Amino acid sequence: MSSATYASPLPLDAALSKSTIAWLSFAEPLQRDPQRPAAPVKVPRYEAHTEWPIWYGYEDGRVYVLVGPGEQQVPGLTQAASVHLIARSKEKRSEVADVECTVETLPKDARWDEIARDLLVGRRLNLKDGDAAVNRWKNECEIVVLTPLPPVAPVEDMAVVTG
Repeated sequence: MSSATYASPLPLDAALSKSTIAWLSFAEPLQRDPQRPAAPVKVPRYEAHTEWPIWYGYEDGRVYVLVGPGEQQVPGLTQAASVHLIARSKEKRSEVADVECTVETLPKDARWDEIARDLLVGRRLNLKDGDAAVNRWKNECEIVVLTPLPPVAPVEDMAVVTG
């Protein structure tokens, strides 16, 4: 995994930076009537039981999700190739973005320790073992890295370069 910064679209970056909760889905979004205005959050974006609320850390355009025993459970996340990340605005209580993300399990090395200690410990609510949680997490949990994929450009919008 590269340590380079990934540039998330501004609304997504702002929502992920301000919040600590997002939703994941392995399903495709429900089709909406384009003639109707955007619905408030209480209208489901996905079929029932396909969204998982998550707490996360956010850095350099990537979302870091801790999963494992005694922590949040997202069945199938560590085996998935991609997942939909749904970000919502705290102020407007509405969906800001629904982006497909690649899924990668972070290797348990010095970077893993840094993410767990510097990014995730402070975001985990009601953490009884404080900084000692990092050792527990390293033995029992995984950190999953979600990297938003850029939107696919329609064929007619893509420039064709001829030589």
